Amino acid sequence: MSVSGPMPATKASGVSTAGDQPGTDAGNPFEIPDEELRTRALLALRQGRFDLAEKLLVGKDVDQAALVESLRIYQAELEIQNEELQRSHHQTQIALNRFMAFFDSLPVAELVVDGQGLVKEANEEARRLFGLRDTVYHQYFFIRLIEERDRGPAIHALAHLRPEEPIDLHELKFRAKTNEVFIGDLHMAALPTDEDEGRRVLCAVVDRTEAVLQREALRESRERYRIIAEFSSDWEYWIGPDARYRYVSPACAHLTGYPSAAFVADAELFGRLIHPDDRHLWEHHLRAHLADESGSAAPIELRIRHLDGHEYWIEHSCTPVFGESGNFLGRRGVNRDITELKRSREQLRFLAQHDALTGLPNRSLFRQRLEEAIPRTIRRGSEMALLFLDLDRFKIVNDTLGHPVGDVLLKQVAARLAQGVRANDTVARLGATSSSSSPRTSRSRTMRRSWPDACSISLRRPSMSRAASFFSA
Repeated sequence: MSVSGPMPATKASGVSTAGDQPGTDAGNPFEIPDEELRTRALLALRQGRFDLAEKLLVGKDVDQAALVESLRIYQAELEIQNEELQRSHHQTQIALNRFMAFFDSLPVAELVVDGQGLVKEANEEARRLFGLRDTVYHQYFFIRLIEERDRGPAIHALAHLRPEEPIDLHELKFRAKTNEVFIGDLHMAALPTDEDEGRRVLCAVVDRTEAVLQREALRESRERYRIIAEFSSDWEYWIGPDARYRYVSPACAHLTGYPSAAFVADAELFGRLIHPDDRHLWEHHLRAHLADESGSAAPIELRIRHLDGHEYWIEHSCTPVFGESGNFLGRRGVNRDITELKRSREQLRFLAQHDALTGLPNRSLFRQRLEEAIPRTIRRGSEMALLFLDLDRFKIVNDTLGHPVGDVLLKQVAARLAQGVRANDTVARLGATSSSSSPRTSRSRTMRRSWPDACSISLRRPSMSRAASFFSA
């Protein structure tokens, strides 16, 4: 590249002239090869010598050949500098294009704001999110993209932003191009600029609407669960992999007398409250869980002792809890009060095998015990006595004095018969007339013969009720 026109007002390079260099023709400087000129020019640029032309001009005798040579070297220097500037400009343009491609491809809305708050540049995501057109021909105030009630913190942050001290504002409300409001985080950082360009701030807006909504939904879900758990009669808990309680519902106080905090502080408290006769069930239950963390063991029924000494029956069940990634988070358990249910079951079982009026075994239980007693008697080589009693003229009592009086009479007869037998004997009511019988095994004939006499003597005592007295003959 050649330079034409006036020469720049810069100092000429102070390189050695032809007289200083061997192998050159000092009388004809135009015959110096271009390659040698570039070599001298590079050497002058590296050494920083710019005084040769000045020395020639201020001297008394001006060597025209040396001056021409110096000017040619100076021209070569300018060409080298121009090439370096072009390469630098090309590299800068490549870096700028690379940055702009990166800037536009970011999935986060990025905006460059000047000192007056105008949006000077916006990437593709910002233009899409806020509906911005070309910022060269259209001006937008960044603050207007924010909901009015959240503008104060943003204005304060822009006014007090300092270099190398970014500011983050969380969960501001922005207005999208569809006029819908979304929640986002605002990250602001000062950009390095020159004096002519003025202040520039990079603003990044991260849409966090979905995360905030999920967090609110989770909070509401937890609150609903807390309300349900606290007002539920079931004692619920969550125990972690380290065998320590993460949560215990307040219902534990009803069954144990201890608050939730007591179980959180002492993980072994529950085991100590279990009835000694039921601890083997609890230990077997724990071993089953330790053997298979992912499995669910069958529910068990236990007795636990209240702080005041009372006992409660509970049904214990628990299931494993896993995180989204499949990691084991512990177990969620439920202890349900089944004390009344156990009593009802026992009562139903008793009523199924006993007479409701007298409390004596009914025909079903009597048959069962008789079937058990016969083979036992044969096996032992003993004998068994069976006595059948019937209350004569009992219908007259019901018809004349009423069924309530008849019921009292039946209860008294049943009580006297039960008092006259041994613990392993059975007195049962087989029919409406209060027939009773008792299988008895004995090796003594005298005892078997005296037993009916004892029953007869017991029944001969007067039976009393509010309406009348009864005598048996």
